[in-house]
Amino acid sequence: MIEAEVTANGVFSYPSKLKKDQTSFELEYTPSGAPSDQPIKQEVTVTKRIFKGGQGLFVSPKGSKDASGKKNDPLDLETAIKYVNPGESIFMREGTYTKAINISKPYSGKEGKLKSLVPYKGEAVVFDGNNQAGNLISLNADYWHIAGFELTKSTGNGMRVNGSHNLIELMTFSYNQSTGFQITGSGTDPEQWPKHNYILNSVAHDNRDLSDINADGFAAKLGVGEGNVFQGNIAHNNIDDGLGFI
Repeated sequence: MIEAEVTANGVFSYPSKLKKDQTSFELEYTPSGAPSDQPIKQEVTVTKRIFKGGQGLFVSPKGSKDASGKKNDPLDLETAIKYVNPGESIFMREGTYTKAINISKPYSGKEGKLKSLVPYKGEAVVFDGNNQAGNLISLNADYWHIAGFELTKSTGNGMRVNGSHNLIELMTFSYNQSTGFQITGSGTDPEQWPKHNYILNSVAHDNRDLSDINADGFAAKLGVGEGNVFQGNIAHNNIDDGLGFI
């Protein structure tokens, strides 16, 4: 049994070597200073998969969760996000991706070993929300490199970032029903807000909310940490600001 003290908004990490295809962990948290001091229990099952060869995984709009992740047998994107290693890439084959994705904190890369999400050899990749899906990419993880494709026609943001130390470049955010690209933190602790993200050489255009007052091209507002950089970007024909900072 491992015991540790966890502070509010803190992260507890426990490296473990998985010997079986599936391993279950039992977690028990005892609150302090809360309305109730009753322990909270949860069981988490981790599935091990090994993908051999190459420097990353291939995905396509019609990829399968049971695929090998090779170029001729691509995974679906949700599965690749769970299994790509720090320092490796997810190579997207051309086509239109229609499902919104959330890259959550446990799937972060590492300093000096970013995880990448990029089209394969410049193939044309579009995420199309068809005016139905919410934020097309929610990046809550750290140390990701996302580059080279378009996010369009969401009912929210094209991309929303709540992680840190990410590199976003050569992207297009268009015809979304809220701000094309937005950095926004959560909670009231500034130490937990997104910081040191780099947004480079991207374009945001024709983003327009239904009330015609809120959608910016790019925004960093409502809980933003230090060191976020916007450089070389172009914003035009958005209903509100080209760049919105609060």
